[in-house]
Amino acid sequence: MISRELGGADELKNLWPEMWGTPANPLTSRGPFPPDVVGAKSKDAVENALHKEVCAGTLTLKEAQDIISTDWFKYYRDKVLK
Repeated sequence: MISRELGGADELKNLWPEMWGTPANPLTSRGPFPPDVVGAKSKDAVENALHKEVCAGTLTLKEAQDIISTDWFKYYRDKVLK
């Protein structure tokens, strides 16, 4: 469940398709989104932001991995959207 940007394995069991939205509700670059349309765009933004924080030294790799594997949407809502 760890994204490749944060040291996750590049193998089939760690890769899965993620929804980009629905025809009626395509995702945009900013939220908030209803829970049924939150998907790849928002998670990609979190993965990229966490990667930058690790590289800047403001988060450890372990902290970033914990965020992405537990409650990445909270980070998205609290950090990425602000």
